[in-house]
Amino acid sequence: MEFVGMKSIKKNPSIDMDDKCTDWVATEKVHGSSYQFYTSDGNTVIAGSRRYPLEDKGSFLKCNTAEFKERYVECVKKVFQIISSDERWEEYKEWGKKEDNDDDDAEENVEEEAAGDEERDDEENSETVDNPTKSDCESSELKNKSNDIELRIYGELYGGGGVELEFMYAAIQKEIIYSDEYRFYVFGINVNRNWLSVVQLGDLCREVGFPYFAVPVTEPKATLEELKDWLKDTGFMNSRSSLTERTDDYKTNIEGVVMTPLTRPDFGLHAVKYLSTAFVDVKQRKDKAPNYCTKARYNSVLSKLDIPERQQTDMVIEMFIADILKESGAKESSNNETKSWTKSVRMWLMQDGYLEPTNKFEVAMVEKVRQGKPSRKDRELANLKMRESKAQEKEVDVEEDDDDEDDDALMDGVMGLFGD
Repeated sequence: MEFVGMKSIKKNPSIDMDDKCTDWVATEKVHGSSYQFYTSDGNTVIAGSRRYPLEDKGSFLKCNTAEFKERYVECVKKVFQIISSDERWEEYKEWGKKEDNDDDDAEENVEEEAAGDEERDDEENSETVDNPTKSDCESSELKNKSNDIELRIYGELYGGGGVELEFMYAAIQKEIIYSDEYRFYVFGINVNRNWLSVVQLGDLCREVGFPYFAVPVTEPKATLEELKDWLKDTGFMNSRSSLTERTDDYKTNIEGVVMTPLTRPDFGLHAVKYLSTAFVDVKQRKDKAPNYCTKARYNSVLSKLDIPERQQTDMVIEMFIADILKESGAKESSNNETKSWTKSVRMWLMQDGYLEPTNKFEVAMVEKVRQGKPSRKDRELANLKMRESKAQEKEVDVEEDDDDEDDDALMDGVMGLFGD
């Protein structure tokens, strides 16, 4: 059974969602790292991250893979047994579309490949569509699997420290504090490339004993806009997480919600994410272009990576820039933008301990950020130091660009690391 990553949830609905989906509900979006379990025989269960399968040894994000898997493996097997033996799931056993592997660049790669090979047959092109079609289900590959069942349970690995402050270092994500133990939150169940609805997911999770799973926070709304209005008007987007075990108000608000329809045209996922203000990764600025270089975006990129990968600075920077270009719609970044974004990511990596400072200035800045948000005086000092550092670099490298706009770009990088 091949590994299939979880595709990133969209921020905006497609035309197909607007026209054909109704009865929208919202479930809490957990701030953790993508995790999955999958099996094709109900006996051998494999664990995986967003990007790759995990071996039953070692750890992933400080979480012992074997111990974590052992806690949930029986639940996965029970889901498989129910799906394979209960007639109410027969329609889900029919093979749907072949999913795209969830690489952050998967959509771009698919588009490029399609553009470069217009003569590719319909069967292969079906791999890039959002929803299954008749041709998908009738392909030779899917016919050969007509008697097979592939079960994939997608969710979020979260928690792992934080209720007590001394354990915060072990948390999967430190922006929201959940629990001292690592937990698995089920947000998607997929059978033969077909998605169950969130209500069906909840019924199965209760039946087999999964302790944490997506639950609608309100009655269904007719349209997506009606649901968004309810979330805003009721103040739910600033509400306390239902999954936290902290008894005070320390970092307990939700990351956001995932909105999905109960009535769908097919077995597609049709999910849209809606983030709370603290996690919005685009800062709108009056009379200026939006700022895509934000700490929230950095945290989002980092959540896709295991700890050893987070120490690969060049890869993190490339993913960060690719994410900005994807959301902004730009085809490439200018030299000044690239340098500014790179400096911001490097500083955040130092602040989080994945990259060591290389000079006294970086050591001082990292320490300041760790202690709290710098004052305006600190920012002015940072700007001065950056200008001095830039001047020294010019003396060493005669090929350095002497554009006046470079100073502003560098300052934007410094401001970016404070979330402005």
